[in-house]
Amino acid sequence: MKAFKARLRQLDAEVFHTWFTGKWVSSFDIRSTIPYGQTIGSRIRKHYPVQAYLIAIEKGAKPLGITTEHTHSGQYICRVRQALKKEDVCYIGKYSHFSGHRLKREDNPFALQPEDKRYTSKDDRPAVLMYNLRSGSSLQSST
Repeated sequence: MKAFKARLRQLDAEVFHTWFTGKWVSSFDIRSTIPYGQTIGSRIRKHYPVQAYLIAIEKGAKPLGITTEHTHSGQYICRVRQALKKEDVCYIGKYSHFSGHRLKREDNPFALQPEDKRYTSKDDRPAVLMYNLRSGSSLQSST
């Protein structure tokens, strides 16, 4: 998250104003709606669209809040999102032909980029607990 936030903080404030002012920031990464001005808890701050929203506010943009793209039976899962017009929402999530979100990562400065990701070495990975469903036993593996 540090690399993602550092990259966004290097973007010009005008980019944030153009994308977010007067819009709801949206992605599939979150499952709720938080209007502007409402306190954002520490648990939801770990999501990249929330960080993009917070940095947008730091940069002086005026987003309307954060919302989700998740649906159930063809309806958005949040009532607020159901009432929003498409033009009032700025989707910053992954490209998805299936869901109709066709903005490619290269054209979306707020999408996670390869340079935002960090990986630990193979030796730092936690041990995997393997469970044998047939015998009901478990054994620990370091792979």
